[in-house]
Amino acid sequence: MKYLFSLTLLTLSLLTLTGCHSDHDELFTTAILTIDGGDTIAIERVRATATLTNLNTHQTVSSGSFNGSGVAISVLRGAYQVSIEGQIRYEDPQQGVRIRQFRAVSDSENLMGDAPKAVFNIIWMN
Repeated sequence: MKYLFSLTLLTLSLLTLTGCHSDHDELFTTAILTIDGGDTIAIERVRATATLTNLNTHQTVSSGSFNGSGVAISVLRGAYQVSIEGQIRYEDPQQGVRIRQFRAVSDSENLMGDAPKAVFNIIWMN
C-alpha cells in the first residue's frame, strides 16, 4: 500500500511539473516592416535586404523575402536597429515605371507585442 501511495504521489508531482512547462514562443514576435512610398509613388516591387540588429544582444537577423512593399521577420522581442537596402520598382505618375536604388534606416525600433509594425521612409541612392 505504501508503495502504491508513493508511486501515485511521484506520478502526480511529475505531471504537475510538466504542466508548468511553458513554450518559448512568447519570447519571439513577427515584425512587419513596410516601405512607405508616400502619396506620389505606387510601389510595385521591392528587392532588398532588411537587416535587424538587436540593441541588447547585438544578434543580427536578415531577410530578403519582401512581399509587395513589406517583409515579415521573426525576431526576439526587443529594440532593434533596422537597415533596409536594395531596389524598388515603382510607378510615378509623371515619369512612368522606374527602378531605383534606395535605403531606409532606423537607429531604434521597439519590436514588442504581437505583430509589431514599423514603417520606413525611402532614402534614394541615385
